[in-house]
Amino acid sequence: MRAANNGGTVLFIHPMNDEEKSHIMCPPYWVPILKALTPGRWKTLYINTGFERVSNSALQNSDIVAMSIYTSAAPKAYEIARRAMESGAYVVLGGIHTFLFPEEALENAHTIMVGEGEGMWREFLRDYEEGSPKKVYVGGLSSLKGLLCPISQ
Repeated sequence: MRAANNGGTVLFIHPMNDEEKSHIMCPPYWVPILKALTPGRWKTLYINTGFERVSNSALQNSDIVAMSIYTSAAPKAYEIARRAMESGAYVVLGGIHTFLFPEEALENAHTIMVGEGEGMWREFLRDYEEGSPKKVYVGGLSSLKGLLCPISQ
């Protein structure tokens, strides 16, 4: 795990299988929400694999690689996660597939989030910065009260 007392780089990746590439155009909701919850000392980047290849340099230049995965894209996500870990990045997985198959997801990541990520993301980043992230974060439904708006009005 790379030191991150003063932030670092978080790479959000939306893994897609080949069938999804032709009809999904906009980023999933979790990307702008988690980006808005990420403290300003962190640089955030986003890759949608339907439109952009995840390069080795992108993984090597990232401290944390975070993905929310659907079951249909799990093989692609696990392949990216493996490459990210080999490059030295810390891998966090969440999403419906992680909720349904947490043991499998944990075999392919340093940390998994089971439940709504909005309630766990800041806690994870705080733990990461302190050098003690948990293997599993469990959260329920998040309240939208006080949630930052990812776009300006």
